[in-house]
Parts: sequence; structure tokens; C-alpha cells
Amino acid sequence: MVKDNKLTKLNNRDVYRGLDGNLYALDTQHGRFEAVTSKGKHLGEVDFSMQKIPNTIDKSGGHDLKVK
Repeated sequence: MVKDNKLTKLNNRDVYRGLDGNLYALDTQHGRFEAVTSKGKHLGEVDFSMQKIPNTIDKSGGHDLKVK
């Protein structure tokens, strides 16, 4: 993963671009990443070994990222 400084500044949190095309925002409160599509839609949480954590998708939009 590579840190995206523009999105990091825009969202006030560390945001990384994954090789899979998704974005990953660091969740320091829970010690994991928020997985997000390249358009900013929340996909759920993953741990630091990139394993999906069940039942963590936020459909309300509260964990979506600003991408523009």
C-alpha cells in the first residue's frame, strides 16, 4: 500500500491506496483499517493482515471517504 497524501489531508486521517484499487483508512480507535472503494464507499473493516472483519460494513455513509 502507498499513502495518498491528498486524501489523507482531505479526510483528516491516514489513507492508503491498495494494490487491489481500494482505499484503506487507518482506524486508530479500533486498531484496524476501514476498507473503502476508489469512489469512497465503505466496504467494511480489515485487520492489519488484511483479513475482513465480519459485520463491519457501514451502510449509513458515516465511514465513507471524500475522494474529490
